[in-house]
Amino acid sequence: MRAGLWQWTEPGVFRVPVIGIVGWGLFAAAATYALDRTRGLARLSVVPAAALATHAALLALWWGALRWTLRDELPFAAAATPVALASALYTAAVVRTNASLPWRELAPRAAATGFFAALLADRADAPLVAWAALFTPPWLVYSARALRHSRHPRHTPESSP
Repeated sequence: MRAGLWQWTEPGVFRVPVIGIVGWGLFAAAATYALDRTRGLARLSVVPAAALATHAALLALWWGALRWTLRDELPFAAAATPVALASALYTAAVVRTNASLPWRELAPRAAATGFFAALLADRADAPLVAWAALFTPPWLVYSARALRHSRHPRHTPESSP
């Protein structure tokens, strides 16, 4: 919003409506789910399928709840608490399950993160930086594990001489 890349007519967190934030999360979940279950040329259908699933879920959420709730400006402090809790729970789950991502998956995400960080640095204020920091802990755990695994690769049948 602050970079002027898009505009919303509804208020929300940093002038982004809650349904917009939820929509990106739903799309990421649907795309990840589909990517985990498809191979080969079927992967070409992931983006359209994730977009359709996201649209259906957003319509259900809109007509089921969001149409009547969370329509006013949402102060940073009110939004930060559930995001901080979700970030802490997600980070704990990553640590507990020893989840990791390979570099081939982290590298493209790093490029997107770099783009976001550049926009953030250009238009930042304290609440926006704090908001972005709430999403950082799981990323740091995944990155640290990817680095550790690249230094100490596990023995796999493919790596046998």
